[in-house]
Amino acid sequence: MNKEHHYRQIRDPRGRFGHGRGRSSGRGRGRGRGRGSFQKQRFIRTPPPYSLAAPTPAQRRAALLERNKEKKHCPNETDYLTIAVEGCAHGALDQIYEAISAEEARTQVKVDLLICCGDFQALRNELDFATLAVPDKFKVLGDFHKYYSGEKKAPVPTLFIGGNHEASAYMQELFYGGWAAENVYFMGAANCIQFGGVRIAGLSGIFKERDHDMGRYEVPPYDASSLRSVYHVRNVEVYRLAQLLEPIDVMISHDWPRGITNEKYGNVQDLMKKKPFFRQEIEKNALGSPANEFLLHTLQPTYWFSAHLHVKFQAAVQHVNEMYVDKPYKQSPLQSTAESPKKMETTGSTEFVGLESDGQCITSLTQQMTKFLSLDKCLPRRQFLQILKVPRPSSESGKKPKFRYDLEWLTLLRKTHHLSSSMRRHIAMPMTAQPVSNVEKEETLKLVSNHLPGTGHEDDILCIPSNFQVTAPPHPIESKCYAQNNIETANPQTDQILSMLNLTHIITKSVHRNNDMNEIDLESDIDERNDDSPLFANVRNNHTCDDENEIVLSDGGSDGSDEVECKKRIRLVQ
Repeated sequence: MNKEHHYRQIRDPRGRFGHGRGRSSGRGRGRGRGRGSFQKQRFIRTPPPYSLAAPTPAQRRAALLERNKEKKHCPNETDYLTIAVEGCAHGALDQIYEAISAEEARTQVKVDLLICCGDFQALRNELDFATLAVPDKFKVLGDFHKYYSGEKKAPVPTLFIGGNHEASAYMQELFYGGWAAENVYFMGAANCIQFGGVRIAGLSGIFKERDHDMGRYEVPPYDASSLRSVYHVRNVEVYRLAQLLEPIDVMISHDWPRGITNEKYGNVQDLMKKKPFFRQEIEKNALGSPANEFLLHTLQPTYWFSAHLHVKFQAAVQHVNEMYVDKPYKQSPLQSTAESPKKMETTGSTEFVGLESDGQCITSLTQQMTKFLSLDKCLPRRQFLQILKVPRPSSESGKKPKFRYDLEWLTLLRKTHHLSSSMRRHIAMPMTAQPVSNVEKEETLKLVSNHLPGTGHEDDILCIPSNFQVTAPPHPIESKCYAQNNIETANPQTDQILSMLNLTHIITKSVHRNNDMNEIDLESDIDERNDDSPLFANVRNNHTCDDENEIVLSDGGSDGSDEVECKKRIRLVQ
């Protein structure tokens, strides 16, 4: 073969060819080391449209009117939650809590909740470095291990999602959400919960088109590819969020919704002055996640918080008939239509803004506006933290805010659990929407009431129990018997959630050893079975032999009426 055929040819805008290896000459020819004019700018592909099945606007309007019955009284000062929003934490929890404490002392306003928008880096010990996708020079243990071990306790209830720099093995343990430490709650891959009556949805990770339709096949120890694909958003998580009918107050994501940098939403020129290398992606509408863009215009939350790009940016999207508003916004994107926010003093590292509400209940989707805010990472003289007020239902007035499961989301998990897959193949989503009904919610509530203690009231039953457990040795590790291959990915909290909803493990693992995919229990069923009963030694419940590395051995009896089938599923470990 001609040696030149080993090089990938690239056509420049003028019709000339260059080669993939090496740069073309100044006139765009040959394999020289010169800089061709067409290679000065990196190629950015115009993104394709994104769409999944979702409920109709009429169904959402009906759910909105139903929820407004709970908010028929206009909120007053006691009906607000004071929320501190933080960008990328990168393990600097001590610095974040100190900044919040200093602002509380200055304003005499207690912060009810801290929301971190990814890159939380919940590193428990040095072994978690093997599951953290960052260069070695940036691998710093951070502060989280102090809160994980119990040396410290988070002074503010903390809620966070995952980004692209996380201790992925620990995040996989809590795939459906759970306590990462005492008073620190992780939302899992995708989730919707309530805190003090405010409905909060979250989507962890970042968008990568190559892995978006794949199953959740990654298990530790990760290789160079799965170390990064493990935090990529999957279509099943976006599909589940899109089925939510009841209105969302706060949406959290790590990367931005694509299209949020449109000039009619925010001050894009100021953004490009801070980040000039965003210009080409903004002009091609390629900056941000198309999945988040779909959710933005489908769910239409009141607030949307993000991080990832390490810059503060505010925008406002007005939803009119589920379409965009063409007129630009001259007011501050985070301002209410009634009055301007009370601007507080700006420090060297933090800018604090208190938001006020007009006190009116939204009765139509045509009135809905999404206020978008992205913040920087936690560093000195960076805008990484902002405090705002979010109205809460009048029924929660005077009550201590608590984390609660969302009944609609739990019902959606039960209804769409069959869509989950641990296979490394493309998974297609249904072509029709699957919103939950009131009957399905009642069935879920009965299941939850059988597992969680409560007084009988729905809100008490749905309170998230404080069931945090240490599943890995905290820093420092005294014993040398631990190795990278011994990183566990099972958590009792995940077992309890699946047991509560009567679901099986598909992506996650059980803390019980006989549910390990690499382990077979041949004796548990042999001792208790009858002669007429089949023998099953299953590695994973509802797991079919679709993998080329999986073997199914079937041994049938001689008598057809009294046939005993022995199925042993063995997964070969390469």
